[in-house]
Amino acid sequence: MTPLIYVSYGMAKSGSTLAFRLVSAVLEQAGLGQEDVDLRPLIPGADRRFVEVIRPRELAALRDLAEARGRIVAVKTHSGLWDCVLRGLEEGWIAAHAVARDPRDVALSMMDAARQGRGWGGRTRPYGGIEETAPVIRAQIEKFQKWVAAPNVLPLAYEPLAFGAAGEAARIAAQLGLTVDAEAAAKAALAAGTNLNVGRPRRHRQEMAPVLSEAFAAEFGEFIRRWCAPDFAPPAPPRRGLLPRLGLR
Repeated sequence: MTPLIYVSYGMAKSGSTLAFRLVSAVLEQAGLGQEDVDLRPLIPGADRRFVEVIRPRELAALRDLAEARGRIVAVKTHSGLWDCVLRGLEEGWIAAHAVARDPRDVALSMMDAARQGRGWGGRTRPYGGIEETAPVIRAQIEKFQKWVAAPNVLPLAYEPLAFGAAGEAARIAAQLGLTVDAEAAAKAALAAGTNLNVGRPRRHRQEMAPVLSEAFAAEFGEFIRRWCAPDFAPPAPPRRGLLPRLGLR
């Protein structure tokens, strides 16, 4: 059963924009393009394809839109999992993914965004210290765990998503029962641009003081091991000296 609605949920600073663009590219590859979708006339406060919270009234608007179009509607959110969405997941007319990231890297990206005046939750001033991000991260993990415990929700992690996008496109396509060119979908999603900030795998290894890294690992270690793909090895970039011979730029 192809769902009516696909919900792209991600933790703060987890690569959720890329995840949403990746599912959109998969749907485009399958002839289920989303370019005509605009939620703004239907849901107060919505962006074109982003809705802050999915409660019964927002979900009803999304379902009406999908039924009117006669095909799936994909939407991005940072909403918690409301009971109405859980029922749709259980009944099979909603599918979703949930994106996780190592809390140490989330904290560093939150610090970056706050310094740039675009902090999480509308924050416009820098954090006094990285430990101030912990309450937000705890709340984000609680939301993520509710999503990923639900049926028909595909868990994704930042490193495979950002540095192995074709593989994750293939997983999304398989979840939806679609046959697509995963490499082409990944290329399209990456070409659209993202909010990757530094865009470096496991940046905490170079940027976070060991004592802080250890403190985060002590609190969030089980979450990291289970959901953050700690064993994923990003492909090595081409050696600079090989670029001319291989014709790469």
